[in-house]
Amino acid sequence: MPFQPCPGILQLLLRFTANGQAVDNVLHVDNGSGGIWSSGNVQSIVDYIATTWWTTYIKPLLCANTTLDYVQGTDLSTQNSVQYTNTLTSGNAGTHTGTTLPGSVTAAVRFFTGIRSKGVNGRMFIPTLPSDKVTGNLIDSTYAGLWVTALNALKTQIPVLVSGAALAVLSRVVNHARRTTGIGRIITLIQMVNLYVDVAKRRLPQHKRKKRHV
Repeated sequence: MPFQPCPGILQLLLRFTANGQAVDNVLHVDNGSGGIWSSGNVQSIVDYIATTWWTTYIKPLLCANTTLDYVQGTDLSTQNSVQYTNTLTSGNAGTHTGTTLPGSVTAAVRFFTGIRSKGVNGRMFIPTLPSDKVTGNLIDSTYAGLWVTALNALKTQIPVLVSGAALAVLSRVVNHARRTTGIGRIITLIQMVNLYVDVAKRRLPQHKRKKRHV
């Protein structure tokens, strides 16, 4: 598929390993100017996520068999824009005592932009869920709230790190057609809509996307 420029958009890839399987979370940041990102600004955000944000907010929510392997920031403005990776070599395992549920069992944190249209709001699936934080089909409400707190903390910190930047949802499609250029929509609200567990089909060990890489 041809490259789709997304002016001013930084893609953040958080690569976890859980139960021996790669688990990815992708977030986006809009720099507010539509211009390319400087290497220093990309590094500032990536390093914050891989150090302070991970240690303070995320690490305590995950069990020891879930590790954060690296955080990679890629400027999507042009095909040759800057990319920076922070690879964690120590302190990258979760510290919550207990065991995780199977990798496909998760829950979605929703990102709202204040716009009522398909493809302009987003979500992030929690990397893994500790078994003691799920009863039946419901996640513990306090635990769910800590994920919302963590993502709101990141949302607050991004413009502190890079003036004018904001956590965003990347819209690549409109009316079922691929946009000429991707558009960032600023996130105005982060919320767990309900406490029900969800299934991330792409995390199933036998999902067809994984079979292609065997």
